[in-house]
Amino acid sequence: MILSILWFLFYIVFIIFAICVLPLYLLLRMIVPHKWNRWLIMGLGSFWGRATVASTFSSIRVTGKEYLPTSDNICFVCNHQGIFDIPILLGYVPKPMGFIAKYELSKIPILSQWMKAIHCVFIDRKNSRKTIASFNKASSIIRTGNPVVIFPEGTRSRGPRIASFHAGSTKLALMAKAIIVPIAIDGSWRMYEEHKRIRRAVVQVSIMPMIMPDDVLMHDTHALSDQLHSIISNRLNEKRKTN
Repeated sequence: MILSILWFLFYIVFIIFAICVLPLYLLLRMIVPHKWNRWLIMGLGSFWGRATVASTFSSIRVTGKEYLPTSDNICFVCNHQGIFDIPILLGYVPKPMGFIAKYELSKIPILSQWMKAIHCVFIDRKNSRKTIASFNKASSIIRTGNPVVIFPEGTRSRGPRIASFHAGSTKLALMAKAIIVPIAIDGSWRMYEEHKRIRRAVVQVSIMPMIMPDDVLMHDTHALSDQLHSIISNRLNEKRKTN
């Protein structure tokens, strides 16, 4: 309980900081070269992610960084255990990245502006036409060299299990002709979802070998979805056996 209170106070301060910094960032974005802006927003995202994780006193262990491609035409596919998955990825995976996020988040002031800055795309799953438009936008973002993360389970599992993947979610990688990089996160649900309050946890982040755009799996969304689910699920099981 004490940790939750401290975390809440920390985040009030952090939100005030974000409000103050946003106008400065928007000004810099208009005057600095695109390449500098890219590294600036990546640095800010990494700082936010690491600060958020540090505020819970949790530790993150990352393996497989050698599997990250040099190209940024990437679609990261990751399981989704808890609310801290996004700051974990931003803070500890050394690549710029945006996210496919639920439409409701676009209505939150300040947060939505920062999410747009890192190339997040908001998706309204209740409207198929808007969903297609959002996927088109996200694939365009990937093709211009800005990686995007998708959580194919569709929502947080709030526990150690991994839910089935929606086959339609893999269409983004196909549309963008992107390199797919699977990522397995294990333990992030213990940071909040386990007891509905902030807790310290040890989180394992496993980056796995990429699937290239010319792979035969790219011709079948269902087979691709099943294979990605198997890759991530197997890694989670392997890590749990060794811990």
